[in-house]
Amino acid sequence: MSKKKDCSDENAVTNTSATTNIDLEETIISLLGYSPTEINELLNQIPAQAHEALGVISALELAGKIVRGAGNEISLRPPL
Repeated sequence: MSKKKDCSDENAVTNTSATTNIDLEETIISLLGYSPTEINELLNQIPAQAHEALGVISALELAGKIVRGAGNEISLRPPL
């Protein structure tokens, strides 16, 4: 007799991860301004693992919400 797989635990992890990413996006955006900020300085202010924060930073950059500057700096995208 095969045991049915309970997907509720997997969905809970996925939903928690999505919520965490949204919270992390909001945190990153709130810490940035229009003047460039060193990424390492930003990572020190965020209560998350560096790889998680860098993933969210990349997603924000692809979404056009932030821009990467010279060196290792990022900032909010200025309004058009």
